[in-house]
Amino acid sequence: MEVWSNGKQIWMVDGVILEVAHEQLTVNGYVIPPSSVKVSSAAGIKWVTPDALASSLRAPAGAKRDSATSCAVGDEAGAHLLCKFGCGRRVQPGLTKGLRPFDTCCKRCARSQGKDGHDNNCGGMAVAAPAAQSCENLRSWLNDILKSGSRLKQHANCLFVKIVGSDQGVMPVSQMKEGVAQMFVDPFKVKIGVTDEQVREVIDEFGLESTGSIDLPTFRRVTKHVLQRMESRWFPPRLTVNTERFVKLNPAPLDNVYRLGKKLGEGSYGKVYEVTHIVSQERRVCKKIAKVKGAMEMTHIMSEIKSMAMLDHPNVIKVYEYFEDDESVSQIMEPCNGGELADKVNAVFREGAEAYNETFIVDVMKQTLRALAFMHGERFMHKDLKPQNIMMVEKDSSSVKVIDFGLAELFKHDQETSDKFGGTLLFMAPEVLRQELGMKADVWSAGVILYHTITGDFPFLATWPIPPGKDMNWWQQESVRQITNDPFKPHARLTDGSVSPLCVALMSQMLEKDTKTRPDAASCLDHPWFKQFEQPPPSLSVGVLQCLDAFAGECAFKKAVFLLIAHQFKTPAVEHLRSIFTHFDTQNRGTLSQESLRKFLLQSGMLGINVERVLYSLDGDDSGAIEWTEFLSAALCVSVCRNKQLVCGAFSIFDSDMDGKISIEDVLRTFAWDHADEDRKKRIFNEFGMMTQTSGTSYCDLEHFTQFVGQEMVVTSGALLSAVH
Repeated sequence: MEVWSNGKQIWMVDGVILEVAHEQLTVNGYVIPPSSVKVSSAAGIKWVTPDALASSLRAPAGAKRDSATSCAVGDEAGAHLLCKFGCGRRVQPGLTKGLRPFDTCCKRCARSQGKDGHDNNCGGMAVAAPAAQSCENLRSWLNDILKSGSRLKQHANCLFVKIVGSDQGVMPVSQMKEGVAQMFVDPFKVKIGVTDEQVREVIDEFGLESTGSIDLPTFRRVTKHVLQRMESRWFPPRLTVNTERFVKLNPAPLDNVYRLGKKLGEGSYGKVYEVTHIVSQERRVCKKIAKVKGAMEMTHIMSEIKSMAMLDHPNVIKVYEYFEDDESVSQIMEPCNGGELADKVNAVFREGAEAYNETFIVDVMKQTLRALAFMHGERFMHKDLKPQNIMMVEKDSSSVKVIDFGLAELFKHDQETSDKFGGTLLFMAPEVLRQELGMKADVWSAGVILYHTITGDFPFLATWPIPPGKDMNWWQQESVRQITNDPFKPHARLTDGSVSPLCVALMSQMLEKDTKTRPDAASCLDHPWFKQFEQPPPSLSVGVLQCLDAFAGECAFKKAVFLLIAHQFKTPAVEHLRSIFTHFDTQNRGTLSQESLRKFLLQSGMLGINVERVLYSLDGDDSGAIEWTEFLSAALCVSVCRNKQLVCGAFSIFDSDMDGKISIEDVLRTFAWDHADEDRKKRIFNEFGMMTQTSGTSYCDLEHFTQFVGQEMVVTSGALLSAVH
């Protein structure tokens, strides 16, 4: 195996694969995601994460792949192992429904241990989905036809005549199954799956056994009954919930929920500590902010918490909850163990550390711009973007999170600019200095960050140290003059081949002083520079597709629990799922559009009706788009329901008074359903009753909660689906 060395900027030809992480590991305090590969070479031993496999490992030219541990890295689908049963075929790409890497080529081969052939989707080969599978607008069609008596009558008449041959005859009960199965044939050109049990229910409901046949008026009533059943089963009323509702004041004392660890930092605002969530044992960060007298300071603290809570994106720092006492407000946030981007840049240009390459720069900028594109789509302006506010998730990874929303501003829908001055001078756009702040000011700041990451310097910076006879006031005025009037400062690293000309071209566009010619964040992501460094696309694998389909069949309350777990706890295979989410976010919005995801799901071979059920279920807050944690909650549902530690963690969030019981009041409070209308509260009571019905009490203990969440799910056969690249 050849291993890329960032330090030497060459391929090391003596690489050896030492280990493959089949599940998430923690090594020396660092989290190693599933599918990471541990390699040894003359440059040392290191873990290569899944998103870096294609750029960091490759098979030597002419190498043979003749064992279950051999790899071909850098081909169309990244790194593939061969089926463990020795059939010579590649394993399915991506993850199983349990969020572990596949180790077999297909389900049929796995069941027979290589002795009984292969499925049509073996090795992830595409299963062509016919165009007629699409059931777009199924939900609106159902809703309309059930409200319109004339349309329902016409639809039933057409089906009856098609089966019987005339509207004057009768349909034998023996043809009832065909009649039900064809109820969607005409509008959507697809048959629905009908079981004998479902047909029997209809026959019994209408007493058809005794008559032996069905006339047209009866068939109309049967049609309405079946369509109503289908609508309630496929598109049940939502118990609307989103991740913002989970970020709230925890009334318990901080020490009852978290174990305080070492101090990580200190500033004028307060102190930052490492903390451990006592129930789940997850490590997090606690930002203790000292209370300052005066209403504005407290308002500022709460505004930052609210901003973070509203921004659900894989590259925006997540806040879980907060605590308050007489002396401080404590924000609990996800940890970023790699330090600030500023530290990374300074280590290279000030301390002589091993240089990063352009691949690292493009990855950091892509994630930063994706975060900005999402924020700006939500009408949020960061206003203080700088390397100190971009955190590296791990020291040996290029994954980043945007932090510090203390100055962030939420624009009104018709608002284009703001006059609320804020930011850090060296990263301020010219229009900020004129107090005409718009979203593109963040793009300018990102351009300064790109310049700084390439050169270690700043594009607009008055002489430093301050010359004799000058003062700080002069330095600030001169820096303002440069930002307002001068082109960015030339630097050798912009022209000596350290980075590509395309990189410099994008940076120049981001540092355009005229906001009309400066691109927005989403447009920056379409620049050829990013295309030049594109990695092999991830696959929407069979296992993840099975999870999405299984999620759609769960009750609304259980879906809400999965969303809570996905938001509040570290879950398996997050990095792999993040790469899928961002890749299929074709419009760089930070969300998945139903239109694009519908196309990919149909390509997988999923039935059109199931596709519509999945899309409806994923959009839990009825926003019209699928947010990051909504996708994550569905993709990990099969794995999470078997994870006792995560289930216990979820129970502890409901059980805030720690009495070992969950009441309906606890549920209403956790999901912010306290003020729901009476119809919705009735549905919540009914679904909560699913957990308590076996206990015979009005509350739910941990045992019954675990049984409820861990109930076996209905999962579509993997042989019917295919990975989508």
